[in-house]
Amino acid sequence: MTLSCERYNLVNSIFTKLIAGLLFAPALVFAATINVTTSSDIGPGNCAVPTSCTTLRAAIINASSGDTIQIPSGTIFISSTLQIAKDLTLQGVGSTLVVIDGSNSHRSIEFSANSLTINDIQIQNSLSVDGLGGAGLLIQSGHVMINRATFSGNSSSTMGGAINNYGSLTVKRSTFFNNHSPSGAAIAIGSASSATLYYSSIVNNTTTTGLLSAAIDNAGTLTAEGNLFHNQEDCAGTGNTLSLGYNLQSASSCNFATGTLTPDYSNVTILPVASVLSDHGRTQILPPDTTQTVSIDMGPSTCTGQDQTGTPVPQNVRCDIGAVEIISTTSPSTGTNQNGLGDDGEHEDDDDEGDREDDDEHDDESNGIGAFGGHYFLLLLTVTGVLRQKICARLYVDKCQRYFLFGNLYEENKHG
Repeated sequence: MTLSCERYNLVNSIFTKLIAGLLFAPALVFAATINVTTSSDIGPGNCAVPTSCTTLRAAIINASSGDTIQIPSGTIFISSTLQIAKDLTLQGVGSTLVVIDGSNSHRSIEFSANSLTINDIQIQNSLSVDGLGGAGLLIQSGHVMINRATFSGNSSSTMGGAINNYGSLTVKRSTFFNNHSPSGAAIAIGSASSATLYYSSIVNNTTTTGLLSAAIDNAGTLTAEGNLFHNQEDCAGTGNTLSLGYNLQSASSCNFATGTLTPDYSNVTILPVASVLSDHGRTQILPPDTTQTVSIDMGPSTCTGQDQTGTPVPQNVRCDIGAVEIISTTSPSTGTNQNGLGDDGEHEDDDDEGDREDDDEHDDESNGIGAFGGHYFLLLLTVTGVLRQKICARLYVDKCQRYFLFGNLYEENKHG
């Protein structure tokens, strides 16, 4: 019987240490939502409470990895580059434009962590002259997801007028207009990097020197679907290009193949770029020698979601090509297109990081955490107690008297 109790003590010691490890382990940290209260970037700002900061810069500094920062309407004229070295979501929540402006003096954002999401924000008038490129956004590492954003008037002295990407980039329903660089006036993709563009408009991106400059300079891998290209030159570089169909370009430099199920359109005549701005990115596209528009209803036959401005898609029979849908009174259709794409022309398997519903999900998760934490300790003790009883019974220890005090088990043998 003494041997059985010793065996029981050994097993029980394992459970005791397990409980102690769980109880005294570092507390779990859950993502928070931080609200920015002004459009100022004067001084570092402050965060009176963890979930409210006076400036975007202060919110970035005080945020923990995984947090979401909500930015109100207005223009933030940054005084220096916003350095982001943690995983964050930047969410524009204003009823009007949320703008980060580099004041024609600074790079707007430099990212060097694992995951960054930018939703519903315009990044403009940024400048890069340090040789690293990426005036609007420099991606040093990790994956960046961009949803319903605009990059405009950004200029780099080397590469990537809007974005220079040394990581992984996904862009959905966004516009790149009037960005400038000698190489990759809109986006430059590094040799070991990748970029995927869904239903976006890349228009009037040019060089700053008067020489020929492609909007996309690809030394890595470019994947594209449903995009509108109209630039001094659309694509250049030695990287790989994969088309998922429905891309439209004013020339043929992107080398998109034309198929029967998922066609691409090259050498298309496009009206002057002034018409693009006058209608929020909506432009009339004319094929050669005809007045028929080709961007309208030339996407997948079935798709759902919203365009960059929040307009439901499709407005007619099929989705339009580019970031913005031509407004119509026709009721949108629903479903999944022939490429397995869902909302906003994106793959249904992809994380829907750009959806505005994500903000509500943070609250729902937080509400459930408290209930779980309140029963966590009791649950451990209950499970452990049941296991002890089963172990003791299995070892035929019928005369062990047990006292459990703060995780310590005291036993004594009873001799009848």
